[in-house]
Amino acid sequence: MNSNSLTLTIPGKGGEHVRELGERALVCDLYGPEGSILYEEISAADSSEIRELLTLFRGYSGERYLELGAGSGRLTMPLVAAGFTVTALDLSAHMLGILKSKLEKAPRTIQERCRVVEADMANFQLDERFDGVVLGSTSVTLLDDEGRKRMLRQVEAHLDCEGVFVLTAPLFELSDKLIDQSHRVLCKSGRELEVFEHYVPGNEYRQTTVVPVDSDGGIVVVGTSRPRVFAFDAFIREVEEAGFAVKSTVPLPKVSDWMEEVMLILRGVTP
Repeated sequence: MNSNSLTLTIPGKGGEHVRELGERALVCDLYGPEGSILYEEISAADSSEIRELLTLFRGYSGERYLELGAGSGRLTMPLVAAGFTVTALDLSAHMLGILKSKLEKAPRTIQERCRVVEADMANFQLDERFDGVVLGSTSVTLLDDEGRKRMLRQVEAHLDCEGVFVLTAPLFELSDKLIDQSHRVLCKSGRELEVFEHYVPGNEYRQTTVVPVDSDGGIVVVGTSRPRVFAFDAFIREVEEAGFAVKSTVPLPKVSDWMEEVMLILRGVTP
């Protein structure tokens, strides 16, 4: 889908803002070549999950972890820096390219503890089992119903029998009211990004659009994505049907006034 087609699919205030930019707007997939740069800027400013994840893993004896949807390494790098060995798996070559660039600049000891794998989190095969599997940043919302089921089967196949599955899931506070709002993120680079969220009641997805606030009058790269929306209770049933049990939960800082996140600590159920 080209930039013009993507522009036409952006609804609400985000779409209005992008159309005001006219031909200056280069609209692209948030996880593609240009959009991944925006995603990296946002994720670099987001420290949620990191402290909780490190605290959790330091309490376990495990050392080898598989991170699904690793992206540009927001969670990968802190885990490796803390001494854990991480296999970072993601479908986006562009996101993994950013992670590889970070690793190239890191000390050799960190490089040696990280393996980068380009693969679909719902369809992959690795040659080992892990002490733990991580799926953070509500990446589970990038999968449809069948994709989530396949992802859970893959986790079960790659998790050690005593291992732990740590998954961050969204808690949507949905109603019959249209959601069409935005908030701004100040990046470490000093650049400010505006994040537009749009959700129509009853839809299976929400639209997220990221637009730089300041520009020099040139081309403005706009990233957009359609994460899935699903009921938390229904997702927990999916998890349990896949053979996992929720052992504990860790609340995370609220994302917006209509969505929270919770970290689920899961273990396989012994037959």
